[in-house]
Amino acid sequence: MHESSIITNSDQDQIKARQELFELSKNYPSTNEELERSLGLFIRGSLLARMLGTFEVYQKIISLPGSILDVGTWRGQTAVLCENFRAILEPLNFQRRIHAFDTFTGYAGFSENDPRDKKLYSDGTYSLPGDYANLLEKLLKLHERNNAMGHINGKHKVWEGDCRTTLSAFEQQYPGEMIALAWFDLNVFEPTKDAFERILKRLVPGGVVAFWQLTRGGQIPAEGMHYLTDVIGNYEHQLHRTQAYPSLCYLTFPKGAGALK
Repeated sequence: MHESSIITNSDQDQIKARQELFELSKNYPSTNEELERSLGLFIRGSLLARMLGTFEVYQKIISLPGSILDVGTWRGQTAVLCENFRAILEPLNFQRRIHAFDTFTGYAGFSENDPRDKKLYSDGTYSLPGDYANLLEKLLKLHERNNAMGHINGKHKVWEGDCRTTLSAFEQQYPGEMIALAWFDLNVFEPTKDAFERILKRLVPGGVVAFWQLTRGGQIPAEGMHYLTDVIGNYEHQLHRTQAYPSLCYLTFPKGAGALK
């Protein structure tokens, strides 16, 4: 079960209006082509804000070389959005590869370093069907094929498994791959720490690391704990938040490559 079905700042009338939007979207009288062009009728402001925040972060790397890593991709929306932003903003940049990482089996193995609301976050939270990694690879390729220069496709890769293992495999398979942007949505302390340290070694000067949960506070504070204990004291960086989606925060590293203070 996704936490958004439990955690909400909406009152009962807003929740009712949301349910009515769901029903209207399922029964909207249109062809598939017209429905696709009308999706803005059904996207709530908070979800549109999330997409705009993602776009804001992507714009920071247009002048930079390097790939994009989406660590804790879940259903892969951020990875797909990044492919479409690439096609819009830099359609000839075929070196902008996207690597999406997830177990696709949900959380597992919370440690004592992971204080959390146990009713919301337990083993199996965010689990997906067993073939989801293949579905996400297909979705990424379909978007590539639909975008400008679509005959050049298959650039992106989905890595299934614990990111501490799959990032090691990524390093071996792509020994010269530089990183311009890394998205983090792991919510577990030890994998976040391990992945951050690996990624920062390959981050280009001016590169960006974005955290979806940095300011979540008491519910699941792994990213904030990692930032306070490992980043702010050791690495030269600047911290920002996106304008449209304030909980999406990102770090910029002027010197890149894990530069220590």
